[in-house]
Amino acid sequence: MSNIIRFYQKEILAFLGCLFVVGVIVWTTLLCILYRFYSKQGFIYLYHPPKYAKYGKPYYTFKSKMVALFWKSKLNPLYMFDENLKKIYIKREVYGYYYYCYKATTTIIYFHGNATNFTEILFGIKTLSEKLDVNVLVIEYPGYGERTGKLPSRCVILNDLKRNLESIKNKLKSKNIILYGNSIGASVALHAATLLNDCKGIILQNPFLSLYSMLSIYKVPYWFKWLFYPENWDNGKIIKTQLDEMIPILMLCAEDDEIIPIEQKEKLYSLCKNVEMIKYEGLHNQSLSIHEFKRVKQWLENLT
Repeated sequence: MSNIIRFYQKEILAFLGCLFVVGVIVWTTLLCILYRFYSKQGFIYLYHPPKYAKYGKPYYTFKSKMVALFWKSKLNPLYMFDENLKKIYIKREVYGYYYYCYKATTTIIYFHGNATNFTEILFGIKTLSEKLDVNVLVIEYPGYGERTGKLPSRCVILNDLKRNLESIKNKLKSKNIILYGNSIGASVALHAATLLNDCKGIILQNPFLSLYSMLSIYKVPYWFKWLFYPENWDNGKIIKTQLDEMIPILMLCAEDDEIIPIEQKEKLYSLCKNVEMIKYEGLHNQSLSIHEFKRVKQWLENLT
C-alpha cells in the first residue's frame, strides 16, 4: 500500500491541491452571495475615515469586521455649554440637537456625513445658524454620538427616519423647513424629502451620483463591484423617480474635493429640474466662505 501511495504521490498531491482550490472557490462564492444579499438589504454603509479624530479612535466590532469599519467618536464634554443649544428627545433617548437662532423663521434639518458625530461639527453648525439666520436641527444617526442603536446602515437609518421624522417636524415651531445633507448625508436628506411633503427646499453639499458609480472612480475591479447592490444610496434614481421635481434644490460643490469628484456632482445636477449650483474653492470637508454664505442666504430668502 505504501508503495502505491509513493508511486502516485504527485497525483495525490495534485488532487488534494485541486480539491483545496475548488473548496476556496466555493466558499468565496457563497460569501460573495451572502455579502450581496446583505448589500441588497442595505446593511452596507460605505465609509471614508478621516486621518484622525479629535475625541475618539477607530474601533472594530464583530459585526463591523464582516461589514465595514466604523468611526465611534467620543463626545466633546464642552458642547452643552452653548446656551442656544438643546437636545431633542424621542422616548427618552437623544435623537438630535437643536441650535436656536432668535430671529430665525426657517429651520434647517441637517444630516451630517459619515465618520463624525454632532459634537465634531458643532462649530460648523453654529456658523451655519449665525450666517444664514436659521435654526438648525441636527439629526444624529443610530449608533453615532449619544444615540444608541444597531450598527449604522442604510436600512437602519431610513427606517429610523420613517418612524420619527414626522414627530420631529411637529416639535419644530418653524413652518419653513429646509433639508440639508452633507456628503453621504445628502442621500439621507433626499430620502427624507420623499417622506416630508411640505419641505421648502433641499441643500446638498458635496453629494455623489451614487455609491455604485463612485466605485469606478476609485478603480474598483468589476468582480468586486458585483458585491455592491447598485440601488444603495443612489441619489440619481431618487431624484428621477421618487422626488417631486418642483422641490427647489441647491447644490454646494467643492471644486477641489478629494473624495467626491466635481464630475459626480455635475451629473447629479443635470438630473435635477429646479436646481441651482454654487461652486466654491476647497476640499470635501471645507467650510463655505462669507461670499458663498451670502448666496445661500439669498437662495433661502427667495423660497420664503
